[in-house]
Amino acid sequence: QENIRLEGIIQERTAEIRKQKEELTDSIEYASRIQRALLPHNKLMEDQNIEHFILFRPRDIVSGDFYWMASKNEKLLIVAADCTGHGVPGAFMSMLGMTFLDEIVIKSEITQTDRILESLREHVITSLKQSGKSIQESTKDGMDMAMVCLDKKNRTIQFSGAYNPIFLVRELKPEERSGISQGEEIELPRGSIRSETHILLQIRGDQMPIGISEKHIPFNATTLADEGYNMYMFSDGFQDQFGGPQGKKFMSRNFKKLILDLQDIPLKDQGARLERILLDWMGEISQIDDILVMGLRMNP
Repeated sequence: QENIRLEGIIQERTAEIRKQKEELTDSIEYASRIQRALLPHNKLMEDQNIEHFILFRPRDIVSGDFYWMASKNEKLLIVAADCTGHGVPGAFMSMLGMTFLDEIVIKSEITQTDRILESLREHVITSLKQSGKSIQESTKDGMDMAMVCLDKKNRTIQFSGAYNPIFLVRELKPEERSGISQGEEIELPRGSIRSETHILLQIRGDQMPIGISEKHIPFNATTLADEGYNMYMFSDGFQDQFGGPQGKKFMSRNFKKLILDLQDIPLKDQGARLERILLDWMGEISQIDDILVMGLRMNP
């Protein structure tokens, strides 16, 4: 009799837990729809003849990675960001980031990437301090990001980064190919690599986040002429993913080689190939973090 009563209680509790889980999942899925609605539409890039792809794979239903863009004064501003955490905490931070960027850029005339990152950092710090957390706790909150300002009129790219770099890939120039064939080596910036046909330049971001940190100095901006670059902005999710025969991380150096290997196909098709390679790499291993990779190219 007692066993029957206990079984009844267990079944009742199990049903309650199942119902709570369903309600929670429904709420998170609704939050996911809101988050995706906030993400910019690709039409903004299409209207400006920016060839592109966006590989966006949240680990959970909602994502701590986000991308953002806005057109201002005949320039296109684009962000790829990675917020602290994933799932619900990361998603809250990402929505904060998108909202603040709208406020900073759309309501002002600022298009300089370093000034935008500095303003965003102040917004985030103010909101985190108001959350009631201590400074020590708040240093764990924030976001890493890469931001570009594409000026099609003057054919320039301006970049600023909070930890995150950007990769710029171009074909080798005839004189570079000629030098290589004669045994000369091209001097490349730190972190950059080349193949037989292309160079991948890594432009490093500042080593501090958008948020509270011990290092608090102005962000830098790098401006360069567009030389027909394919540009790549990304979070660390792809590089940190475990997989392969030995279940190891993909790693940054392999990611760079992979980007160079993609140059035999049009940029707009590279996202689909990247995703196939990622899924093959993962095999049966679960995705460990949100994944975001964006490819951009300014067409004439």
